[in-house]
Amino acid sequence: MACGGRLPAIALPANVLEMDNERLNQHITDSSVAFYHDQPKDLQVEAVSVLARGQNCFVRAGTGYGKTRISKMFFNMFHRKAVVLVLNPLDSLGDDQVREKALVNITAINLNKMTLNFETVQKIKKGCYSFIYLTANSTPKSSTKGGIERAVLQKSCQKALWVEL
Repeated sequence: MACGGRLPAIALPANVLEMDNERLNQHITDSSVAFYHDQPKDLQVEAVSVLARGQNCFVRAGTGYGKTRISKMFFNMFHRKAVVLVLNPLDSLGDDQVREKALVNITAINLNKMTLNFETVQKIKKGCYSFIYLTANSTPKSSTKGGIERAVLQKSCQKALWVEL
């Protein structure tokens, strides 16, 4: 989909939302196995299930556990284009994720002091990115311009799906 216009809020398919917890977990597992060709970890399935129910989810696990896959598994549950906002502990991790998404033709941006500008905010508002990566210290704090960009960014991301790594 080309970016443009105001995007309506999206939801998971009705048949997924109507599943009980056991069926939802099995659906998440089956979808993950079909896409990644390996069994997801129980915590990954649990996190995606919580997100599918519209609840907040924070996963704390060591490097290499597979936290990044949680956002991808959740993204793959949608039939329509979704925007996933991923909070990263390191800016370099966001850069890595953007490169990885580009390899499979998924639009992504890592917001940092170099990329966060008016043009980028406009692209976010138009739905040009499927994944937005953000670290706690990504946005400029001192300038008025930075404050305006943060406010616009917050407004444009209110309907985004949040995942924290």
